[in-house]
Amino acid sequence: MTSLLMGGAHYFNPGGHGPGPLSAIEYCLVTCLVIRRTGGLWMALGIHSAWSWGEVLFYSALSSGLTAQGHLLNASIHGPA
Repeated sequence: MTSLLMGGAHYFNPGGHGPGPLSAIEYCLVTCLVIRRTGGLWMALGIHSAWSWGEVLFYSALSSGLTAQGHLLNASIHGPA
């Protein structure tokens, strides 16, 4: 249930009407599995921080519809909105 709520919360982010909410739901379900298998929160936190760092600061991609200042690569999205 909380995975669906998290996906719904990502739907209302700027530019969050694409596959973002679905991937948020999938990530939350995987996080539930990781927490159930390991019994702790540290691995789930590490996976989330590594993913966010790679997405936002390394590849300069949008994360939840938001950009970050000071990134390594300068990725850009081409095509129709």
